[in-house]
Amino acid sequence: MPVATGLGGSTEAFRQAGVSRFDGRRKFELGALKREATRAVIRDWLVNNGGVDMDTTEWEEKIAEQTYGWLQHIMAYVWPAIRYLKENDGQTSAKGLDIVLRKGRKGGGIWSASRTRL
Repeated sequence: MPVATGLGGSTEAFRQAGVSRFDGRRKFELGALKREATRAVIRDWLVNNGGVDMDTTEWEEKIAEQTYGWLQHIMAYVWPAIRYLKENDGQTSAKGLDIVLRKGRKGGGIWSASRTRL
């Protein structure tokens, strides 16, 4: 049995592509993460994948402010954060955070633009 994930318009997009037989009992809507869950996800990525061994509170808060708890938005910021941290021995800094936020906004914009073309 295939499993498909997507956004709010995905069911209609699948129907237009000829995929049918969606069973309403097996369709689950996922919302945004709550603030603390968002920060926990960001923290886990920074520590486990970015190699941070210091306090990440400021980075968590600033990135969380930009994402509104949506996983796709979180990932738009986490990927550049991981790249930055790996290039800088897991060290956080104000300058690094500015770089990550700028790249995250750019990445999120690319994702949003691609979404509107569906």
